[in-house]
Amino acid sequence: MRLNKLAALIYRDWLLFWRVKWRSVETFYFPLTTLLIWGFFTLFARDFAVEAGMIILAANIFWSFAHRAQYTVNINMMDDTWTGSFTQLLLSGISEYEYIAARVIFSSIESLAVLGILLFLAVNVFGLVIIMSHLVAIGQMIAITLVGSIGISIMIAAIVLSLGREYGFLTWTSMEVFILLSAPFYSVDVLPGFLQPVAEIMPFTKVFEGVRSLVFSGYVDQALIVQGAITAAAYLIVSLPVFFLIFRHARRSGQLTRMSW
Repeated sequence: MRLNKLAALIYRDWLLFWRVKWRSVETFYFPLTTLLIWGFFTLFARDFAVEAGMIILAANIFWSFAHRAQYTVNINMMDDTWTGSFTQLLLSGISEYEYIAARVIFSSIESLAVLGILLFLAVNVFGLVIIMSHLVAIGQMIAITLVGSIGISIMIAAIVLSLGREYGFLTWTSMEVFILLSAPFYSVDVLPGFLQPVAEIMPFTKVFEGVRSLVFSGYVDQALIVQGAITAAAYLIVSLPVFFLIFRHARRSGQLTRMSW
């Protein structure tokens, strides 16, 4: 992997982020408005159910983080198809490893920056102070969420490369299904019986379970962390070879060039 190619693609994504106004605005707009809506609900709900409000607020932070990490990888890829940049990238000699690594690095930096803002507001404006006394557990759940989100984003990238850019809608729709099946605000046993085994293999189920446990009891069982880490790692480990295989096939068959039309 050539660091100059990697750095050049990351720099290109950075320029696109700042020059395309809707990209820079939506990066902060949607996570912040979501936090504010549920944050004010938490303040309102203090007289009724403090824990419920805090669970919703904390779960929404991780939800926004997961969505941002996945979305950024895939929307940068879709920008290449919409602007016809795939052809130029191929001519520049970018490899499949450099292509996906640059997008993952940029997405991680961007999503972690947004997460930092959300956590700061949650603690200092809405009183989610339990975060500060459990930084290790929070850090572990952040890492699991990031790895799982990147795994999903790479899978989506592989699907779009394989089936065509008309499937680009998966960029902004797929994460909702993963979150829904990860039981963000409720325990897995609330789901219909046939969905419960599915929930157990979702990348964020143990993260949300850990968030609920942290709010209710001030403790996160390390077994949850280990299970969540294994599941998230499995998504990443499976997605990478699939993406590389499909990318190489699309490159040889001319599919990458056709996606720029």
